[in-house]
Amino acid sequence: NRCMSSTMRKSTQLQNVGAIAAQEVYKALNIEPTNRRNPEQTQVRAAIGTVLRSYMSDTNTSKVLGRDRSTVCYYVRNHETNMTHWKGYAQKYNTAHSICEMHMTNVARDYDVSVIDRRISQYKNKIQNLKEERDRLISSPSSQ
Repeated sequence: NRCMSSTMRKSTQLQNVGAIAAQEVYKALNIEPTNRRNPEQTQVRAAIGTVLRSYMSDTNTSKVLGRDRSTVCYYVRNHETNMTHWKGYAQKYNTAHSICEMHMTNVARDYDVSVIDRRISQYKNKIQNLKEERDRLISSPSSQ
């Protein structure tokens, strides 16, 4: 299906732009990204993950961050608490939000449109099949 591969390409594009946005966040915060679990690294990952999740799925966000999907869900679930109780997180989140918004808005919209276009195409095919089935029933001799 041509639409499906197009959507998959757009999903990859979404991830690629998300990765660029994530790099920009690290650069803006003057933090070198690592896999360490210290508060600075964890806060940046959580902030980026929370923001990116508003533009793409848990799975796509997890691929950008190199983390498990459940970790992304954890970031999102704890966001409000982190904003008020985790010293340093709010500043990192605000930076991530403004940078990711700048990078992600158009590409996320285009992805959503491609998903809707694919669904429309699927429904058109279904409608055509139903019309053909109806026509066969109408034109077939009735059994008496």
